[in-house]
Amino acid sequence: MLGYFLFFFTPYKVIVGDHAKPRRALGFWFLSPVGLFVLVFSGNFLAMHMTDLFYIRAMLFLNVLLMGVAFLFTGIVYVIFMYRAFFL
Repeated sequence: MLGYFLFFFTPYKVIVGDHAKPRRALGFWFLSPVGLFVLVFSGNFLAMHMTDLFYIRAMLFLNVLLMGVAFLFTGIVYVIFMYRAFFL
């Protein structure tokens, strides 16, 4: 649950804080998407240690959904990052 909280809190804090100046498009914007990828990969390792097939499938389904969100969110952050770096 902490990962989901940080997924939303980190970009919010970056945008409303003083470090979101247009010329300061830094790589720490990618911390939230990286956290989602870590959640996905740790969920895969957790699924390997489960014994019930239902829970394994549920965990893998959740990991696929999170992977889709992570790729989408990474693309959005990348576009914002490049826009800030090149045009502002």
